[in-house]
Amino acid sequence: MVKRRPFLSCIPLFLISLIDSIQSNSHRNNRQIHFDSEETIGRSLFRPFSQEVALLGNRTGFDIRFITNEQLDKEVSQASDRMNDIIHFEEVLLENEIRIQPNTPSFSHLKIVQPSIGAQQLAREALLVIEATLRLQKRFNLTPEETGLGLTIHSIRQTITFPACRSRPPCMEHFGTGIVKYRTIDGSCNNLEQTSWGMTRSTFQRILPPAYSDGVFAPRVATDGSNLPSARLVSLSIVSHHDAPRVDLSLLGMVFGQFVDHDLTFTPTFVLSDSSGIECCTTDGGAMLPDGLRHPQCFSIDIPADDPFYRPFNQRCMNFVRTTPGLRPDCNFGYAEQLNELTHWLDGSQIYGSDAETLEKLREFRQGRLRSARINGQEIVPLDPKSNITQPEDCNTSSCYMAGDIRLSEQPQLTVMHTLWLREHNRIAAELSRFNPDWNDEIVFQETRRIVIAEYQFIIYNEFLPIILGKRYMDMFNLTLSQPSYYNDANKYDATIDPSIHNEFATAAYRMGHSLIQGLVKLFSQNGQVNEDRSFSLSSMLDTASPFGKEAAWMDEALRGLLEQPMQNFDSSFTPEVTNKLFRGGKSFGLDLVALNIQRGRDHGLPGYNSYREICGMKRADHFRGFSPQISPDMISQLKHIYRSVDDVDLFVGGILETPVHDSLVGPTFLCIIGDQFARLRKADRFFYDINHQLHSFNQRQIDEIRKASLARIICDHNDGTIHMIQPQVFRTAGGINSKKRCDGPAIPRPDFSLWAGEPIF
Repeated sequence: MVKRRPFLSCIPLFLISLIDSIQSNSHRNNRQIHFDSEETIGRSLFRPFSQEVALLGNRTGFDIRFITNEQLDKEVSQASDRMNDIIHFEEVLLENEIRIQPNTPSFSHLKIVQPSIGAQQLAREALLVIEATLRLQKRFNLTPEETGLGLTIHSIRQTITFPACRSRPPCMEHFGTGIVKYRTIDGSCNNLEQTSWGMTRSTFQRILPPAYSDGVFAPRVATDGSNLPSARLVSLSIVSHHDAPRVDLSLLGMVFGQFVDHDLTFTPTFVLSDSSGIECCTTDGGAMLPDGLRHPQCFSIDIPADDPFYRPFNQRCMNFVRTTPGLRPDCNFGYAEQLNELTHWLDGSQIYGSDAETLEKLREFRQGRLRSARINGQEIVPLDPKSNITQPEDCNTSSCYMAGDIRLSEQPQLTVMHTLWLREHNRIAAELSRFNPDWNDEIVFQETRRIVIAEYQFIIYNEFLPIILGKRYMDMFNLTLSQPSYYNDANKYDATIDPSIHNEFATAAYRMGHSLIQGLVKLFSQNGQVNEDRSFSLSSMLDTASPFGKEAAWMDEALRGLLEQPMQNFDSSFTPEVTNKLFRGGKSFGLDLVALNIQRGRDHGLPGYNSYREICGMKRADHFRGFSPQISPDMISQLKHIYRSVDDVDLFVGGILETPVHDSLVGPTFLCIIGDQFARLRKADRFFYDINHQLHSFNQRQIDEIRKASLARIICDHNDGTIHMIQPQVFRTAGGINSKKRCDGPAIPRPDFSLWAGEPIF
């Protein structure tokens, strides 16, 4: 049986893996990473949050441990009645057409947060347990800490709801059938002891315990018990709209970052019983709905009366619906955990899907290929049969295409990225079929998927992460790829590490990419000039019918734009295309992405920024000036004006205000969270491409070929035929040592898949 290392749930992996070197360079009691004489980032070795917080109090006459199964059953039964009441209430809402209406920003947003039927069922089961937990709180007069943490000693397996608990998936290795060479599509059985770790539709883990106001599920409030300032007001106060391009980094990095995000995180929101969207505001947006018509999962954002943008449109309420919880991994009572619809691995799920049903729709079942559509003789992502569209030219909505992730058409550049990887899969499948003519479709597909995921992982750690974290911190997090890799102990698999995505990563830190977005997206003609006629404002193309798949040369012009146009700098400046006009469609106004991010953190009960500063090795601020030097004096003054306490500042807000660290793109707190997550994703993945000493591992010669892969090579191979030169490091703009090279030259090598001829099949 695999046992978790002590403190593993709360100490970032880099502290675990580098503890000896850290201790030799630490400042205080050997308990934090020291980078130089002025700056530290790491994590204090606090006692992990646990039930002890609630069980070791001074209460007399009552002990949480002695709540009986009969008492648990009673509250679960009554919670079930409450769930039925909600179903009846939703019927009333539907009868009165109180739902999100088409052709609104909220309707477009719903398309990218819509839960699957399976996720809806899991959310209902989790909500039942949450309701029962709250009833126990009321019955026994428990404090928030006693309820959220203390009640986790009681399992719902002891109650009538036991069937809802997910059993650990069985793995073929457990049945004596030998070693399974390939990943499961749902992420299960990567860890053969903890078989559900990283599995689709499991919950996020946390770095810190949640700060729900009731200890269980109610959103975070201010430390004095009052409401936190409106998320829109915070956005207005801290966000500027100045144009500050990062001239050395290409816009491709922002789009690829979004592509990676769609492999790791998808947290759907609650919907009504017929899967339509929950509306929390009046139809004119002038106010929130009254109590009798407002769904219990509404958490709408108040728009200030003097809002300089929304005031002319008489908007006072921004729709916001809470995200779906899942059953806790231990299947216990206690605080809520949010559901991740995707696998928690870097496994190309945005290409292949996270469940067998999706994968089946995407496969051609011939020569290992993925399905595709064609335009001008070129492959593009396949048409979704549900769209009733048979030709790409007829696509007039954002819902025509399909891939492993439903958000592929959120914006057209993302669809371009999906198309590149579809073409790469089918190219490699053809190569493997040529070298192994005796392989059937299933073997070709699985071997191709295995290689594509390996290329994708290599590009992330070799090209993308050094841009985000910087070389110095890549080394510190033990993420720099070693040579030679096969015999390096640093590349050993560690079965004790839980790779599950951190809520703080998904809900705050990795959303740093929203600051990098360009409001005006430029397309470049073959002559290297901006095509003014085809360039577009981002809000005009979000969730709308794009030129992708229709206009000749659009694919290559979009790719040239991603390579030539710089991304915006990481800071508190965001384009108004996403802070005022997100998903506006044909309207003059849309949603505010920054406000949505802030509200989502509160929805998930994330503690304030100050707590994460401390956990990442900086001094906890006792007053707003204590945020210096990581946050500038001007922004500290703004925070003091908005928030009542230093402990009220939202994690996302503090993170985007921090000054980037050395050669990193982000500040120390986000660096800490992001670096730890990607360290876990590498070390805890039994199938990671360069993990050694596994029977299914690639051999050293194969790894050497995989390490010839690059996103430049993929663009060279899979553009529509008009891109012949490209900078080798595509996440950096061209120039100097990164000047453009010929696609057919030695500077941009191509992996040789002849080394897979005769590859053993288990």
